[in-house]
Amino acid sequence: MKRFLFLVMVVAVTTSVSAQSKGNLELGLQLGGNQSTVSNNSYSEDPSYSFNVGYSAEYYFSNEWGLKVRAIYDRKGFDEGYYRWVDDNVYLADFNLDYLTIPVTAVWHFGDDNAWFLDFGLYYATLLRGRETSHDADLKDDFRTSDAGVAFGIGYKFPVSDRLRMFVQLDGQSGFTDIYKGDGDVQNTRLALNVGCNFLLF
Repeated sequence: MKRFLFLVMVVAVTTSVSAQSKGNLELGLQLGGNQSTVSNNSYSEDPSYSFNVGYSAEYYFSNEWGLKVRAIYDRKGFDEGYYRWVDDNVYLADFNLDYLTIPVTAVWHFGDDNAWFLDFGLYYATLLRGRETSHDADLKDDFRTSDAGVAFGIGYKFPVSDRLRMFVQLDGQSGFTDIYKGDGDVQNTRLALNVGCNFLLF
């Protein structure tokens, strides 16, 4: 993996084109901070603050439109939730829900040099791990193994070279599936501020 990433960086820096256009493929890396919670029609839990890290690939149908697929390690969850421990004692605890999230989005590039971009589409996520913090208890069996919803975002790219661009993005997810196996219809909500870099391959 390290050799592959090094090769991608070498290709990105040593070759040149003026801008993305039809047929181009762009790979990206991202890292960001998350604010997430769970909610239903009647209540919303306290937000949790964590992180995400991911990869992306975008194919350009024109200089304005593309299709992007991402793979993200995404920590969601909520704070100050009720957790029932031994002897039916109830504690307040923070809940961490770690997902592998796959958003598939259309991307519209606009503005001067098409530096601004809007993402909109859907995501599917698989639950990798669920823990509560008071007793470090495993909660994975209490939650459903999958999540799905709407993915959206807005961002701006900063050119570094003809094939290398840095970006900053406000990235959102709003779930429409029930993630909890117990009573109530509970959905994930997540907002993230991400930074990263894109490498235009060809």
